[in-house]
Amino acid sequence: YIHFWIVTKYAGWSGIGLGSAMAGSDMIIVNTDKTEYDYFNPVGGAPGLDTAQTEAGVSDVILVKEDKVSSPKVFHLKRKTNTGDSKDKVITVGQNQDFIFASHNTSTTLSQHNSAKAILAQPISKTQICDSSCSKCSGPEPDHCTACSGEALLIGTSCQTLTKHALNTFTLDKIKLSYQIVGDDRILLHFEYNYPGWAGIGFGKGMSGGVDMLRVYMDGTTPKVEDLWSTATSRPALDTAVSGKDDWTVQSGSRSSNLTKISILRKLNTEDAKDFLITLTNLDVVFSGNTDSDAFNKHNFGGKTQINFTKENLNPPADEKSALITNICYALPIIYLSLIHI
Repeated sequence: YIHFWIVTKYAGWSGIGLGSAMAGSDMIIVNTDKTEYDYFNPVGGAPGLDTAQTEAGVSDVILVKEDKVSSPKVFHLKRKTNTGDSKDKVITVGQNQDFIFASHNTSTTLSQHNSAKAILAQPISKTQICDSSCSKCSGPEPDHCTACSGEALLIGTSCQTLTKHALNTFTLDKIKLSYQIVGDDRILLHFEYNYPGWAGIGFGKGMSGGVDMLRVYMDGTTPKVEDLWSTATSRPALDTAVSGKDDWTVQSGSRSSNLTKISILRKLNTEDAKDFLITLTNLDVVFSGNTDSDAFNKHNFGGKTQINFTKENLNPPADEKSALITNICYALPIIYLSLIHI
């Protein structure tokens, strides 16, 4: 999907078009008297809804969230990069895209615009995972970067570029756990907690019966992860001690004044008998930790929950304007347009 944030201070309609001129442009128009947003302009003049064309198209633009009360107004919409609709342009990530835009400052009826312009050759960019060993990141953490030089992730011993999907965050008692699906076959977990000890999770409803588990901790200044397998309520074993493999790799980690941040990566399907196949659905998860020690002492807190693993954004920002801080943003004199590929 391509997510669009259109921000406008005007009371009237605002729109963008994928193309260098009105004729033949695939358009998105907001704040009209319509409840659809997907437009097409075959010959110039006033555009019409895709569904109202002579050769009817499909309404492929989905409204995620809108704030029509505040000033400026914010509209968050999304559509597939390739909808299969003849009235929609295929959006190619990694290539430049011509844009036009227009607006009317007062009318919500799609009347003649009173401001318009073409902005040519703007890049449609991937969001990427970055790793400090591959590239320098301008964000606060290697896995939360807003821009990278090289835009790469360390996979094994080589640096690769992979698409990063939405970051979703859950609170598990004293642990803040975030995850991202990376590319089509990997998952990145980011642990954050404010104590000098270890944290762990397991895929299942408890510790007995064969549960895939892991724990993260700091060994001095070095972040570590252990790939574990549990068959009882006692301490789980290392995968490598029970004929399994060590499939998690540390991507980044630090501790400052007890605030611990560790990011780890593995394949969704490791083909390891001692690893759970992580599917993009609701999964049972157990969690635990020890707030006093990085050594593998008995946990002093824990619990269980369900987590929805998905590429989609489960936690959109409360203030959609924050999207303009981290995403590619174009000032189009009368509106702001922000894009992200998820």
